Amino acid sequence: MIDFSRAIELPCPPAKVWDVLGNLHTIESCLPGFEHTQEVEPRRRYRVRIRDRIGSYHVDIPLDVVVDSLETGARLAVKASGRDKVLASAVKVSMTVALAAADVGASLTLQGRLEVGGKLAALGEGVLGRKMRDTLHDFAANLERLLNPSRDADATERPRTDDAPQNGVDT
Repeated sequence: MIDFSRAIELPCPPAKVWDVLGNLHTIESCLPGFEHTQEVEPRRRYRVRIRDRIGSYHVDIPLDVVVDSLETGARLAVKASGRDKVLASAVKVSMTVALAAADVGASLTLQGRLEVGGKLAALGEGVLGRKMRDTLHDFAANLERLLNPSRDADATERPRTDDAPQNGVDT
């Protein structure tokens, strides 16, 4: 089990960030490995497929995503579960996304828990934690680029983030 937390400071109004977060295909484009996102029940249930590499494994995980709670413009809680059949690995994710006004725009906070079974679990917290950290970093960078297109995509400066280690795992 891996707990994760990430704060992302974005130089635009919270309403603009929330609009982007509400667009399913935009979110898909910000998350590496996410494909074939589909809305099953408006603003309540979704399906997404993750195709990526974790450690030495290629994963193909169809996920069912359910919105647990929604406070439009401020907070969203989701749960997702799925299984990579080839690796016999179950995956469960619960995450809360909170958005607030900040001095320079908006502060987006992601907090959650990842549970993995089967062969993926055998990779250990180090590999899984690193993959989660990399995914959150890529999400932050892609979201920053999307919200601030005038910024050079190859700029050395990255969006300001605060990583909070949880249970000894820096994610």
